[in-house]
Amino acid sequence: MSKAIKIIFLNILILITIIGSLVFLLVIFSETTRYVKSKFYYKNEDCIRASCIKAYENYPWAKKHFKEYSEIKFHYETPVVWRADEFSGDTINISKNSYTRVTISEKKNINENKKVYFFGGSVVWGFGSNDINTIPSHFQDISGYRTVNFGESAWTSDQSLFYLIKLIKKDHRPDYVIFINGVNDVMKCSSRYGAEDGLLKEDELNIKFSETIRSKSKTTFKNFFSIPIEIFDRIKSNFVTKEMKSTSVRYSKCLKSDFHKKIAKNVFENWKIANKLVSDYGGEFVAILEPQLIFTDTRIDTKIGFNKNNVYNEETKKIYSEILKLSQNVDYVHDFKSIYNGIDDYIFIDIGHHVSPKGNKFLANKIFTEIIE
Repeated sequence: MSKAIKIIFLNILILITIIGSLVFLLVIFSETTRYVKSKFYYKNEDCIRASCIKAYENYPWAKKHFKEYSEIKFHYETPVVWRADEFSGDTINISKNSYTRVTISEKKNINENKKVYFFGGSVVWGFGSNDINTIPSHFQDISGYRTVNFGESAWTSDQSLFYLIKLIKKDHRPDYVIFINGVNDVMKCSSRYGAEDGLLKEDELNIKFSETIRSKSKTTFKNFFSIPIEIFDRIKSNFVTKEMKSTSVRYSKCLKSDFHKKIAKNVFENWKIANKLVSDYGGEFVAILEPQLIFTDTRIDTKIGFNKNNVYNEETKKIYSEILKLSQNVDYVHDFKSIYNGIDDYIFIDIGHHVSPKGNKFLANKIFTEIIE
């Protein structure tokens, strides 16, 4: 072997060793950061997410709740793509059998002959509330009916419908099925890959699939360089996401085209199908247009940093307006977008739609007294 070939071979070997070492260090750094954050970071933090805003002044469990929320892991489940894993905590408990969040109420005598199923995103699931303060828990306490929480973080109306179909095929026959939708469907406006009937996390899933679906052979250059490539893809995606959250309309499909009409029609069609499914076996279906801060006049904590003149709020107004047009004179659709108007208190815990335990109780009471009862 000539001297030149030896030098080339040695340089290639050194290059591969350097890249391999960098990849290994990236993995070590990533896993160490994740472990340290989960074990030590939150212990030294006075506030986690919204735990220090005025809406939580009388809830000492708030910091623990948001810490527990960050520890929840998810698994794939057909046909909804993701569900939270089983979880046992002080403020959050997710059952092992159905992966539904536990519904708790102070009322002892629950009517097992009346069953109510709630579907929706994180608002129904109960982000920002301990188990006893979710909407389904409050509803069970107010109504006395056995209530099940089928909400899940980031679910759209599509996933709510998919899961309802799955349950009906398994012979579930609840007396009432309640969908609370709107917010997560609006967020489809900023998706680069998804359509009106897509999932909220399609952009993230697109990257995730590229990380996990590899060629059969493990000893390829493609697989060897996959980790740094995926890291760069994630960095790039984060930059794009931040840009899309800016005030510029050029990133909004809903403000540039009639995409908002397609999203609104998709939500309404999902509700129509759900109503047909539930009505066919004698149950009652209720569709609720989700409350949002942009439509209410409650107090707003300055820590939230609410700005009413942003792209998301404009998208929300356009889509909600279309949904209400489509659902005129439809008796099972209820407009709750402004139900917190007139409450002189801090109800919302962020700039969009998550509310305090007090807000959940108010909404649950409205559903029972104005719709069910």
